[in-house]
Amino acid sequence: MASALTAFPEDGDFGRIWYDRLCIEFNSDGGLSPAELRVIRLLLRGYNSGQIAALCFRSVKTISAQKGQAFRRLGVRNDATLLPTLILLGMVTLYTDLNRVHSLEEDGPICGRRPDKYH
Repeated sequence: MASALTAFPEDGDFGRIWYDRLCIEFNSDGGLSPAELRVIRLLLRGYNSGQIAALCFRSVKTISAQKGQAFRRLGVRNDATLLPTLILLGMVTLYTDLNRVHSLEEDGPICGRRPDKYH
């Protein structure tokens, strides 16, 4: 679980999240603080507030506050509308293995290194 935190450095690389053959690639931070963005990324990876609190060594109350502030800034109403809102705002792009190879090949794999069976 700790790798979830190190998978997304805070240095301008907004990160990518893989779900089997689906990739969510962050294009921008949307004006969120690094802490708020970290919470959003971990929510998209399927973690709940309690798990995020444990990973980030914060209280559940702190994580809930960061989540609430991020949702307000983005205009997100609930967890179910988080990903669609991020897509509509242009903060994330979705890729699959089917279009990964055809998009921006000159820049290398869109969603980072995957197991050899995908290359």
